[in-house]
Amino acid sequence: ANVDEAVAKLKSKGIDAYGIVCHVSNAQHRRNLVEKTVQKYGKIDIVVCNAAANPSTDPILSSKEAVLDKLWEINVKSSILLLQ
Repeated sequence: ANVDEAVAKLKSKGIDAYGIVCHVSNAQHRRNLVEKTVQKYGKIDIVVCNAAANPSTDPILSSKEAVLDKLWEINVKSSILLLQ
């Protein structure tokens, strides 16, 4: 619903927009994002990887391993995998 709402707002301003739900840590979502984008536009010229998560407000040196895993998974690894 959030994606549809954002696309509708952009289109109402005359902006060509296409929205796809993608949880970047999900391999199938990433594949779907790339495949549907290429189907719609024929190619991808630019990728902006701006998905990020921060599940904690603790100082980084006090962060639990699960928090560090989440930071790595979403903020770093998913961008590399998407570009691959």
